[in-house]
Amino acid sequence: LSLLQHIGVQGRTPRNFNISPDGRYLIVANQDSNNIVLLTIDATTGRLSATGTNLPVSKPTCVKFLSLS
Repeated sequence: LSLLQHIGVQGRTPRNFNISPDGRYLIVANQDSNNIVLLTIDATTGRLSATGTNLPVSKPTCVKFLSLS
């Protein structure tokens, strides 16, 4: 592993994060700013980019994905 970048998570107190099952997104739960933020992951470089997607959620603490299979 090696450091690629630092990026802001557009919130306060990032409590948890997870990578989407398809590997295209990083979802961050910011506990004290009451939001969940979506970042894209570049498949070639691994670098993150802000999408501008910000979902208000009261005190999010965990990001999990539901498997329907």
